[in-house]
Amino acid sequence: MGDAKDPSLQISSRELKGLLDEQRLQFLFDLRGEAEFAAWRIEGRTPVETLNIPTVDFVGEEEKYLDRLPHD
Repeated sequence: MGDAKDPSLQISSRELKGLLDEQRLQFLFDLRGEAEFAAWRIEGRTPVETLNIPTVDFVGEEEKYLDRLPHD
């Protein structure tokens, strides 16, 4: 797994909106905290499968969550 702070693993809100608008996003792995995730959901025109695991839970425990991520 890469470092969640690695800029190559992040996209801007503008890039995310473009992917959602073009319906090119099939899965969203959201590392925001639970409160922020609950307060502000990311949605597109069509449903997008989303998995939220806060960074503080995920980092160092990646193996524990691998079965919850898409494999293709």
